[in-house]
Amino acid sequence: MKRPAWFLTPALDPYNPDNGYVGSGTTIYPASFVGRFQKAVAAHSNRIIETLLHRNNLIGAGHGLCADDEPFYVPSGMFTRFNNILFSEDLTTLGKTGKPHPFVHPDGTVETMIVPTTRG
Repeated sequence: MKRPAWFLTPALDPYNPDNGYVGSGTTIYPASFVGRFQKAVAAHSNRIIETLLHRNNLIGAGHGLCADDEPFYVPSGMFTRFNNILFSEDLTTLGKTGKPHPFVHPDGTVETMIVPTTRG
């Protein structure tokens, strides 16, 4: 399997200062980098799915590593929630809800709004 592009390409490296990384401060990635990185993550995920479908077809045809199943390990394959590298480095990537939600203010009033984060 091909290694993810961000391991090999400085333009996709989230720890490259040229992409917005600040090691000793607050990192806020530019939208252009976030878009490139997420596109590379999606392409990598699609390659994993293609590989798994191919392996499943081989298993079904009796040519897998095992008779009815086989292991498949994906290093850094969990790019959801807090395992996404960008989410942990740039707190603005999850800085608000994507859609309006009811928000209860301290005085008890309810407002439907894009709810900002309280992280950080």
